[in-house]
Amino acid sequence: MKVRYFHVDEADRVHKVAQRHMVAAWQGDRPWDGSRGLRDLRIVTILCREGLIPIRSFLFRAATEDGWITESSRREVMQTRLSLLPDPLVKEHRPAPNPLLDAQFADWPDLEELIQQLAVAIDVPVSAIPAIYWGGPLITATQLSLTVPAALEYYRGLC
Repeated sequence: MKVRYFHVDEADRVHKVAQRHMVAAWQGDRPWDGSRGLRDLRIVTILCREGLIPIRSFLFRAATEDGWITESSRREVMQTRLSLLPDPLVKEHRPAPNPLLDAQFADWPDLEELIQQLAVAIDVPVSAIPAIYWGGPLITATQLSLTVPAALEYYRGLC
């Protein structure tokens, strides 16, 4: 399984990001960029099988400060992930308002436009881009205390 990372800039354009750069930035080992002040980083992850055929797509956002993904932003992303887990004490799971998830989905480009840009970026037809979910292997690795390659193995079992 191959993974492709992208970020969506302030003008809603999609840019490919090297896997080592994205993982190191998420883990706090290096800055995302050299920017100053607070910014939101919008991240898209596409999991591909052999031949770079997309099989799963994810997105999430993280705040940066002076180019670094902040620890509070990582905590907020993890709180969002935990807020998506169903409550085992409730007999019928009814979706409740989720401000954390709403914040994650705010200010993304139009979905059709995003999918078109992703298709161009990985050189596949628009119809080959799978449904986009919130989350991805970076979040799974953090949640389960795994390395990112181990989290990818987890996804291999789901795909």
